[in-house]
Amino acid sequence: MPSQQSSFSGRRTASIDHVFIAAIDVASVGPSAKPHPCTHAYSSPERFTPRRRTVLPASSTRWLPLTRTPAAAGAASASAMTNGRSLNLGWRAVIDLHSHVLPGVDDGVRTMRESLELLRAAHDDGTSRLAATPHVREDYPTTAREMELRHAELCGAAREAAIPVEVLPGGELDLGYAAELDDDELRRFGLGGNPALLLLEFPYLGWPLQLPDFVFDLQLRGFRVVLAHPERNVDVQHEPERLRPLVDSGVVVQLTAASLDGRLGGGPRRAARQLLDARLAHLVASDAHAPDVRSAGLSEAAAAVGGRALARWLTDDVPAALLDGRELPERPEPPRRRLLRR
Repeated sequence: MPSQQSSFSGRRTASIDHVFIAAIDVASVGPSAKPHPCTHAYSSPERFTPRRRTVLPASSTRWLPLTRTPAAAGAASASAMTNGRSLNLGWRAVIDLHSHVLPGVDDGVRTMRESLELLRAAHDDGTSRLAATPHVREDYPTTAREMELRHAELCGAAREAAIPVEVLPGGELDLGYAAELDDDELRRFGLGGNPALLLLEFPYLGWPLQLPDFVFDLQLRGFRVVLAHPERNVDVQHEPERLRPLVDSGVVVQLTAASLDGRLGGGPRRAARQLLDARLAHLVASDAHAPDVRSAGLSEAAAAVGGRALARWLTDDVPAALLDGRELPERPEPPRRRLLRR
């Protein structure tokens, strides 16, 4: 199959909004109560009204839903079970840096009730921190102001519901759309609240010819880049090594949990495995769009990795380092395969 090429170009725009000041509503939890882990609530009297969805032509790049073939679903279900019992990851709760938990802004959950259900499912699966990363692209042109308002509302609702998951701000930025945003707006979309960390959406079709130059430009401006789900791109599936120059330049690669455990089918699963084996992937995230454990959780993907130390590195060690702005920890060596002797 010939490789499709895609390009994007953008222009810088003027500053859009002033940055909100983060604040905690201590009175809402009481003077003696333990603060809720969601600590990025924004102080604002406004409430965000969900926009109507923009319908683009069928040829536009759109999110592909996490559908499962019967065979893939069976494999995924079995991957996190041992003797009929759920997998115990064996370390502290994991960090999920990609989800669509904010209600009414993109193709993720639509209501606050669904958002809270997604948070409960993530908590039940072992997630302690979850980044809310709404789409920022032509069909879902989420602004930083909209993200902040919805994030504040969700943090407040999670506190009231006593769901012990820390919801972090962020955004999943389309390459072309991100090229049009100025640095102030980009920093407000900083992944997990780190203003120097950006989550860029890798396209599903075609290879973005200008990506290396754009990444280099962002790095010169002080940003660190995380590429979301490149294993779902057809060109990457055919040639995973195409990502190596980007990784060598400092780009971090995020795999989707449903790719690793087979829910997205054979192509993404093979590409995810190849990227892991080639040391071209650094973390796993759910990309959850729906309030159920299989969409929100990471345990099945952690089980599919095949090594406890590597699974922890992908779901805890690396995400924590990214949030803190630290260098990535050294990747653990995979367990050695025992040779069978005759």
